[in-house]
Amino acid sequence: MHLLLLSGPPRSGKNVAGAAIGRRFGADHFALSDQLKIDTHSFYGLGNDLPVMHFENVKDSPCPEFGGLTPRQAYIDYSENYLKPRFGSCRLGEIAVSRIKRNIGEGRLSILSGVGFLDEVRPVVEAARSDCCLHLVVVAAADAELPIVDSRERLDLSKLGVSEFSVANDRTGAFIDEICSIVNSFRTGSECI
Repeated sequence: MHLLLLSGPPRSGKNVAGAAIGRRFGADHFALSDQLKIDTHSFYGLGNDLPVMHFENVKDSPCPEFGGLTPRQAYIDYSENYLKPRFGSCRLGEIAVSRIKRNIGEGRLSILSGVGFLDEVRPVVEAARSDCCLHLVVVAAADAELPIVDSRERLDLSKLGVSEFSVANDRTGAFIDEICSIVNSFRTGSECI
């Protein structure tokens, strides 16, 4: 397997899961939104060297740095009103392709979290080959508070020939163990890597 894609609603645990799985498999974990955050920070005059996770703990709270928008709103606004109109809806995926190809060359698994748009994901799936990709849809725990809405939709990658599974995040280590078990099973049955 070359590529593990993690999607799901806001606050479902995609990035936390991606980081934990990355550590277990020695994989390269990154979010599709990393470059978007860097570009948005620069657009708002915050510099290019601000860590992508700088606003993670306050991403749903209004921030003066973004003119009163929440960081989430600022990222969405920049994506929809500047990035996509200027570079097209595939731009973030196109940026990620070189990193994924480098990982494939090194025999290293790429874990990409926070995916939500088919156009953005299509270039990375094509680069990794759909039969060498696995898409896990992270479903939040039943008691999770998810009033947050963002612009991502429920992503169906089966249209691209990618195997998909849903995994419920129960907020315990069992959730990560379940994902690792699925990844191990998929890797064992795959002719990739």
